[in-house]
Amino acid sequence: MDHLGPQFRFAAAEPECRAEDGVYFADGRVVVLELEDDAVHTHEATTLASLNDEAPDDWIGLESAVRILSGPLVASGGGTSWEGEGWVALQTASDDALVWIVKLGGADAVTEIRFADDAVIARSEVYPFVVEWHIPVAHPEQVRISRRRWDDLPS
Repeated sequence: MDHLGPQFRFAAAEPECRAEDGVYFADGRVVVLELEDDAVHTHEATTLASLNDEAPDDWIGLESAVRILSGPLVASGGGTSWEGEGWVALQTASDDALVWIVKLGGADAVTEIRFADDAVIARSEVYPFVVEWHIPVAHPEQVRISRRRWDDLPS
Protein backbone atom coordinates (compact mmCIF):
# COMPACT_ATOMS: atom_id res chain seq x y z
CA MET A 1 0.00 0.00 0.00
CA ASP A 2 2.89 2.44 0.67
CA HIS A 3 3.83 2.44 -3.01
CA LEU A 4 0.54 4.23 -3.81
CA GLY A 5 1.64 7.38 -2.00
CA PRO A 6 2.08 8.86 1.45
CA GLN A 7 -1.60 9.78 1.82
CA PHE A 8 -2.43 6.42 3.44
CA ARG A 9 0.03 6.79 6.30
CA PHE A 10 -0.71 10.51 6.69
CA ALA A 11 -4.45 9.82 7.02
CA ALA A 12 -3.98 6.98 9.54
CA ALA A 13 -5.20 7.25 13.13
CA GLU A 14 -1.54 7.70 14.12
CA PRO A 15 -0.16 9.60 11.08
CA GLU A 16 3.34 8.98 9.76
CA CYS A 17 5.77 10.34 7.19
CA ARG A 18 9.08 9.08 5.86
CA ALA A 19 12.07 9.91 8.07
CA GLU A 20 13.97 11.58 5.22
CA ASP A 21 13.60 15.36 5.00
CA GLY A 22 11.73 16.35 1.90
CA VAL A 23 8.53 17.12 0.07
CA TYR A 24 6.16 14.18 -0.27
CA PHE A 25 3.51 14.50 -2.97
CA ALA A 26 0.28 12.50 -2.93
CA ASP A 27 1.21 10.78 -6.20
CA GLY A 28 4.34 9.26 -4.64
CA ARG A 29 6.92 11.74 -5.94
CA VAL A 30 9.51 12.87 -3.40
CA VAL A 31 11.97 15.76 -3.47
CA VAL A 32 14.67 15.10 -0.85
CA LEU A 33 15.68 18.28 1.02
CA GLU A 34 18.34 19.27 3.54
CA LEU A 35 18.29 22.25 5.89
CA GLU A 36 21.82 23.57 6.41
CA ASP A 37 22.62 26.97 7.93
CA ASP A 38 18.99 28.05 7.34
CA ALA A 39 19.27 27.31 3.61
CA VAL A 40 17.09 24.56 2.17
CA HIS A 41 18.97 22.49 -0.41
CA THR A 42 17.34 20.19 -2.95
CA HIS A 43 19.21 16.89 -3.15
CA GLU A 44 17.31 14.65 -5.51
CA ALA A 45 13.94 13.78 -6.92
CA THR A 46 12.87 10.21 -6.27
CA THR A 47 9.77 8.21 -5.42
CA LEU A 48 8.24 6.92 -2.25
CA ALA A 49 8.56 3.39 -3.67
CA SER A 50 12.34 3.83 -4.08
CA LEU A 51 12.76 5.14 -0.54
CA ASN A 52 10.70 2.23 0.78
CA ASP A 53 12.77 -0.27 -1.19
CA GLU A 54 15.95 1.12 0.39
CA ALA A 55 14.63 1.36 3.97
CA PRO A 56 11.07 0.06 4.43
CA ASP A 57 10.94 0.81 8.17
CA ASP A 58 12.11 4.44 8.02
CA TRP A 59 8.77 6.05 8.90
CA ILE A 60 8.30 8.56 11.69
CA GLY A 61 5.23 9.52 13.72
CA LEU A 62 3.67 12.93 13.14
CA GLU A 63 2.30 15.00 16.01
CA SER A 64 -0.27 17.55 14.90
CA ALA A 65 -0.31 20.99 16.56
CA VAL A 66 -2.25 23.31 14.24
CA ARG A 67 -4.75 23.11 11.38
CA ILE A 68 -6.39 25.95 9.41
CA LEU A 69 -8.84 26.21 6.54
CA SER A 70 -8.52 28.70 3.70
CA GLY A 71 -11.05 28.31 0.90
CA PRO A 72 -10.53 24.95 -0.81
CA LEU A 73 -7.35 24.12 1.13
CA VAL A 74 -6.43 22.99 4.63
CA ALA A 75 -2.93 23.44 6.01
CA SER A 76 -1.73 21.58 9.09
CA GLY A 77 1.55 21.20 10.88
CA GLY A 78 3.37 20.08 13.97
CA GLY A 79 6.37 18.05 15.01
CA THR A 80 7.54 14.46 14.84
CA SER A 81 8.44 11.91 17.42
CA TRP A 82 12.02 13.24 17.11
CA GLU A 83 12.85 16.58 18.73
CA GLY A 84 13.86 19.37 16.36
CA GLU A 85 11.76 18.24 13.39
CA GLY A 86 8.71 19.93 11.93
CA TRP A 87 6.25 19.40 9.14
CA VAL A 88 3.56 21.19 7.16
CA ALA A 89 0.92 19.45 5.05
CA LEU A 90 -1.54 20.74 2.49
CA GLN A 91 -4.84 18.98 1.83
CA THR A 92 -8.03 19.67 -0.07
CA ALA A 93 -10.83 20.88 2.19
CA SER A 94 -13.58 18.93 0.41
CA ASP A 95 -12.21 15.46 1.16
CA ASP A 96 -8.96 15.92 3.14
CA ALA A 97 -7.01 14.46 0.20
CA LEU A 98 -3.29 15.02 0.64
CA VAL A 99 -1.61 17.44 -1.77
CA TRP A 100 1.87 17.45 -0.17
CA ILE A 101 3.84 17.23 3.07
CA VAL A 102 7.07 19.14 3.76
CA LYS A 103 9.17 17.63 6.60
CA LEU A 104 12.41 19.18 7.83
CA GLY A 105 14.82 18.44 10.63
CA GLY A 106 16.41 21.45 12.29
CA ALA A 107 13.32 23.62 11.95
CA ASP A 108 11.44 22.49 15.08
CA ALA A 109 7.74 21.74 15.48
CA VAL A 110 5.31 24.05 13.69
CA THR A 111 2.96 25.89 16.07
CA GLU A 112 1.36 28.51 13.80
CA ILE A 113 0.20 28.51 10.17
CA ARG A 114 -1.40 31.07 7.88
CA PHE A 115 -1.95 31.54 4.17
CA ALA A 116 -0.40 34.58 2.45
CA ASP A 117 -0.84 35.10 -1.29
CA ASP A 118 0.02 31.75 -2.88
CA ALA A 119 2.06 30.40 0.03
CA VAL A 120 1.71 28.70 3.36
CA ILE A 121 3.57 30.55 6.11
CA ALA A 122 4.38 28.44 9.16
CA ARG A 123 6.17 29.29 12.37
CA SER A 124 8.29 27.23 14.75
CA GLU A 125 9.57 28.54 18.05
CA VAL A 126 12.29 27.22 20.31
CA TYR A 127 13.84 29.85 22.54
CA PRO A 128 15.84 31.87 21.66
CA PHE A 129 14.80 31.39 18.00
CA VAL A 130 11.71 31.85 15.85
CA VAL A 131 11.75 30.03 12.51
CA GLU A 132 9.45 31.06 9.68
CA TRP A 133 8.72 28.65 6.84
CA HIS A 134 7.62 30.12 3.49
CA ILE A 135 6.18 27.34 1.30
CA PRO A 136 4.79 28.17 -2.17
CA VAL A 137 1.55 26.20 -2.56
CA ALA A 138 2.28 25.23 -6.19
CA HIS A 139 6.01 24.54 -5.64
CA PRO A 140 6.62 23.34 -2.07
CA GLU A 141 10.12 22.19 -3.02
CA GLN A 142 11.02 25.91 -3.08
CA VAL A 143 10.47 26.17 0.68
CA ARG A 144 12.51 28.88 2.40
CA ILE A 145 13.39 29.13 6.06
CA SER A 146 14.29 32.26 8.01
CA ARG A 147 15.50 32.09 11.60
CA ARG A 148 15.56 35.09 13.95
CA ARG A 149 16.34 35.54 17.59
CA TRP A 150 13.45 36.50 19.87
CA ASP A 151 15.42 39.65 20.76
CA ASP A 152 15.40 40.71 17.09
CA LEU A 153 11.61 40.46 16.60
CA PRO A 154 9.62 43.68 16.26
CA SER A 155 7.72 44.59 19.43
